[in-house]
Amino acid sequence: MITKRLRRQSLDALFLAEKVLRDGQLVAVPTETVYGLAANAFNNQAVARIFDAKNRPADNPLIFHVKDVAQAAEFADMTPLAERLFERFSPGPLTIVSDLKSRDKLLACADLDTVAVRIPNNKFLLELIANCGFPLAAPSANISGKPSPTNCHDVLEDMDGRIPLVIDDGESKTGVESTVVTAGWNGEIVILRPGAVTPEQLAEYGRVIIDPRVTEELDDGEVRSPGMKYRHYAPKAKVLLVDGDTEAYAATFASAFPNVKLYVITKPEKNIFAELRDADRNGVDQIIATLPGVTGFDLALRNRLLRAAEFNVVKN
Repeated sequence: MITKRLRRQSLDALFLAEKVLRDGQLVAVPTETVYGLAANAFNNQAVARIFDAKNRPADNPLIFHVKDVAQAAEFADMTPLAERLFERFSPGPLTIVSDLKSRDKLLACADLDTVAVRIPNNKFLLELIANCGFPLAAPSANISGKPSPTNCHDVLEDMDGRIPLVIDDGESKTGVESTVVTAGWNGEIVILRPGAVTPEQLAEYGRVIIDPRVTEELDDGEVRSPGMKYRHYAPKAKVLLVDGDTEAYAATFASAFPNVKLYVITKPEKNIFAELRDADRNGVDQIIATLPGVTGFDLALRNRLLRAAEFNVVKN
């Protein structure tokens, strides 16, 4: 398969993306978080192509991208709290898991009775969803387990020859996947995956609970959100996190293992996925990074790096 790359500004980009999706095929699309691998969320055959292209486990649910709350309400049974959160944070990097109205099992939902929904903050993608008339299931456009792509080059690194079309819209603004929450009738907001919408922001609307799997190695139980199970966001190089003085630990490591090509990240930032991919391109053997904190956007970085490091943390 030849993968066609089109700039978002191309005259035929929107038309061709819609045609490919209506034909049940895949399109790598830009979002404000990371690039997504999109298919018709209601077409199980098309969604199966996502799992195949990514080598993604079938029990790992996908996020439905919609144009507005009204479209989400067609298939998601949202609580009043969910509606308030959508009103406040959408379009943007917030995904809400709600009960699925339909009794039909959807592959994109991993056969669960719940569905994860968000309204992306990307003009091209919103227009594409509106033109298609159906929600788009769109996990990150990378091989499962690798760092998520934040530009077209990263997408093609994994997906060239696997999908028919990539839409190039430059660098993603946020650089980390959306915050995923449940918003219950009891007023509780449970964070299943942290992102740019922080616990502190969500706390203005209800009691916030952080699922223990956000920061702990617990792979048991039902997977209601992407990023709750399996090794994620990981480069080829080994990743080790330091809770303490990263530079001092890295210096000791370099002295002990002089033949290991080392890359040190003392201050993880929102471009962390691009940094991890660059390390691989440079043939790095070992990445040593500071363990981020647990407040604000740092919680999202902590979650991603813990998964990338398979929870290998040293205190120094």
